[in-house]
Amino acid sequence: MDQLEFDDEGSRLVEEFNESAGAKARRSRILAALAIKSGAHVLDVGSGPGHQAYELAAVVGAGGMVTGIDSAESALDIARRRCSSLLNVTFELGDASNLPFPNATFDAAMSSQTFEYLQDVAGALSEMHRVLKPGGQVLIHDTDWGTTLWHTEDGARMDRILNLWAGHLADPHLPRTLGQRLAEAGFRNFGCPLNSDVRRQKAGPVS
Repeated sequence: MDQLEFDDEGSRLVEEFNESAGAKARRSRILAALAIKSGAHVLDVGSGPGHQAYELAAVVGAGGMVTGIDSAESALDIARRRCSSLLNVTFELGDASNLPFPNATFDAAMSSQTFEYLQDVAGALSEMHRVLKPGGQVLIHDTDWGTTLWHTEDGARMDRILNLWAGHLADPHLPRTLGQRLAEAGFRNFGCPLNSDVRRQKAGPVS
């Protein structure tokens, strides 16, 4: 199966899912784990239709800034409409492996359900490290789809469905190796505040 392309229909489906109770609860947990302070500058990599950026904007306040970056124009169109009344949110079209920002721009960076789609995880983590200020923090949320449990009367059919789902991802088991990859990118002071999520504290530039 080919990797999922976030065209207009794909972005619409993500928009619909992000309105669900489960997605709202996940965003709340991410906000709590980041513990962002007022006035912070935050980067959302793979910002999609802008739900997380919208909620981050209220936390950073008028003195802060939230910047979302996504490779899908259709998702950015939705996000810009969602956040059109907010002066402290901006969105840019771009690639996680080549972030269009100067070194040491952001106090924090986060990404939810994005890195499992990336072919160049190492490059994207290196870019996140580059654009974070010394002592900044990063939170990466992705799912290890090998941990999925689904009761069904037809186990073989469910296995086929789950295998097809895993096939649209670059790495359906990313959390298993994410800690080592973050260390290789220069992140320090590891923690894991969310189930299947990984948060890392950045202590300084890559040596």
